[in-house]
Amino acid sequence: MAKDFYQILGVPENASEADIKRAYRELAKKYHPDRNSGNSDAENRFKEIGEAYSVLSDKTKREQYDTIRRYGGSYDPRMGGQPGAGGFGGRGFNPGDLFGGGGGVGDLFEQFFGGAARGRARSTRRAGEDITLTIGVDFLTVALGGKVKLRVPASGVCPVCKGSGGKPGTSYETCSDCGGTGRVTKSQGGFALSQTCPHCLGRGVIPAETCSACYGTGRAQGDTALSVTVPAGISEDQKIRIPGRGEPGVNGGPPGDLYVRVRANPHPRFRRESCDIYTEEEIPLTAAILGGEVYTQTIHGEVCAKVPPGTQPGTKLRLKRKGIHAEKSGRIGDHFIVLAVAIPKKLTKRQRELIEEFAKIGG
Repeated sequence: MAKDFYQILGVPENASEADIKRAYRELAKKYHPDRNSGNSDAENRFKEIGEAYSVLSDKTKREQYDTIRRYGGSYDPRMGGQPGAGGFGGRGFNPGDLFGGGGGVGDLFEQFFGGAARGRARSTRRAGEDITLTIGVDFLTVALGGKVKLRVPASGVCPVCKGSGGKPGTSYETCSDCGGTGRVTKSQGGFALSQTCPHCLGRGVIPAETCSACYGTGRAQGDTALSVTVPAGISEDQKIRIPGRGEPGVNGGPPGDLYVRVRANPHPRFRRESCDIYTEEEIPLTAAILGGEVYTQTIHGEVCAKVPPGTQPGTKLRLKRKGIHAEKSGRIGDHFIVLAVAIPKKLTKRQRELIEEFAKIGG
């Protein structure tokens, strides 16, 4: 195995999470580029520390790493300094015995840990990045469900360069920024952040001449029309997943996915709270006092509701199951009518006499 992450952090194999975190902080502080300006050795050490911590601090990755490390031919002083001698019929340890020949442990290590392992990125298939797109959609489409059309970046690899980013027939050089790994590690605060190399776009190599069709991106250019089905009652924290419509993969890897986040455009009448819908309606003073009827438009059509006598301004009338029928959760909301009472600004002589009489009677 190319690296011993425990040795890099200076901790034993049975180190606790707290021990690993403590060791990383001390070493990261010691070798941080801000404290070692111009020192390439310190910078490389800082990157190694970040790589080691990214694996050992993750329970799943650490278990995978320990398994690979256990069968990776470690130094054993009981065997006279021979790496992993014996145990396989006395003929010495061969990683292919466990992993079917071929690349052995090194390839498996690269598969598990990606940018944390050494190796040429051009031989590593990686899935494309996911894309998240936020769109504004008509309020009723979000409430009732429906289809919307949008234009998204064209998915897939460039048909001219086949995703290499280089002009057909051109030569390639190892990327100087990432050393051919396809990933770079940058310091951010007290931590090391590993990300796709922006210079070679994760390929690990740079073409002498870029592809004129895709301008070196390796991706099909332009955009395409796409119809997206919006489920009824989708909330803003939900995303619609469209498989395979994200960024194309690297070196033949599968494309990423497209996630569409839907936001409802404001409606002049309707207001949404979860699956419930609210509207405001004005009723005359007489209806508020004596009772009556009020008509309102719901997302399912017009409905007439009864107004009880003595209704106060701000009263809410509930229309059961007239709200949003959420497709994902199965919840059915209600429609609430918030009543406002219209006070007449001008009265006839007779109206004033009657109200004055009413006031006297009522004290």
